Amino acid sequence: MKIRHLVSYLVMLGLGLCSWGSAQTQDAKPNVSYETPPVFEAAKILPAKLLKSPYHSVGSKVRNDGKMNHYSIKSKFGSITADSTAELKIRVDEMRVLAAMQRVSNSDQFVRQVKQGGKNVVTGAKALVTHPVDTIQGAFAGLGKLAERTSDALMGDPPSEAEDSRLENVIGFSSTKRNYAAEFHVDPYSTNPLMQQRLEEIAWWGYSGKIAASAASAAIPGGVGAFVSAAKTSDWLEGIPIQTPPLELRKANREKLAAMGVAPDVIDLFLGNTVYTPVQQTRLVQALASMNDTADRDRFVKFAVLARDGNVAFFRARQATMYATLHKKLTPVERFVGVGTNAAARLASGTMVFCFPLDYLAWTEDNAKLAESLDRQVSTLPDVRGKEIRIAGGISASARKALEGLGWRVQDRQEGQLID
Repeated sequence: MKIRHLVSYLVMLGLGLCSWGSAQTQDAKPNVSYETPPVFEAAKILPAKLLKSPYHSVGSKVRNDGKMNHYSIKSKFGSITADSTAELKIRVDEMRVLAAMQRVSNSDQFVRQVKQGGKNVVTGAKALVTHPVDTIQGAFAGLGKLAERTSDALMGDPPSEAEDSRLENVIGFSSTKRNYAAEFHVDPYSTNPLMQQRLEEIAWWGYSGKIAASAASAAIPGGVGAFVSAAKTSDWLEGIPIQTPPLELRKANREKLAAMGVAPDVIDLFLGNTVYTPVQQTRLVQALASMNDTADRDRFVKFAVLARDGNVAFFRARQATMYATLHKKLTPVERFVGVGTNAAARLASGTMVFCFPLDYLAWTEDNAKLAESLDRQVSTLPDVRGKEIRIAGGISASARKALEGLGWRVQDRQEGQLID
């Protein structure tokens, strides 16, 4: 395993990087029976609307790596994968969106408006983006007129890896794409290549024909919203203003983080971490901002800075949401506490709580060593009167028994997962 991947793996679990070596040599228990990660039957662990729809089907075998489930998805639009149940829910919704986009782009109304807009317009605009050196000749004056309204795009925090190019932003295409994404109820920064390709295509035609996203939506009886929301499986975008330019989202996130007492240099590191999409960053910040009475939220932000790839960034955003749910619906979180390079919630009772948005935790050798390392670090903290681990999905009987043997209370199925 490459070092970069190993670091991401450890950080995602929220366990001690610095304790890996000692845990391996001191904490391994020869009498412990370790598990091999299971392979599930999709039909046994997924509800019907996730398993199959008119637009997709999930492969019958689901591989678990000891923490997350990995799914294969087939559709008439192409085949993709999902590296967690949460991502699967988003992908299933996106399949319905792809069907809606196909219906819109094939409608007589949309085709007629595109033709009126002129194919040469979109061809020229796309050429400017994909071959700027060949097409920029003579265009500086036009771009100069646009520069005033987009000057901020050249300043401030760096754009994420998921965002459009600077030029797409300057010519106004990115705004059109976000408007279409909002109309279709889809993440404009989705990592689904099928979704991105189709969204780009329909947005370019809308841009060229000057077709408002709402007008395109009218091509479907009842509108796109009713069609897409009919069998919604994920609330990932709820409360996220995806039409807002990324720069403005980062400004708003910066203000919220500062209001929480997060140090400016930590804010810079977090907002400058380009593996987070604007939606992931905003989801994480909104979750922490909702925990008004929780102290030391900067501990979690420092922890979140360590994300090194998109899967970890998605994990961190969901993790923050789990803590916010714990705080708002179950029991208030008094403060976040640093545990090595990690962060945990401390309740007023003195209980330390770790929230992990895992699909299914198996007692593999690596997970056992990391859990023991985590337990050792918590034991060094003052006045700990309880230890609790909350897991989004399921947990094996062996993993539960082992964690309870270390003194941890285990709460699983915290996101309604159906793992048996």
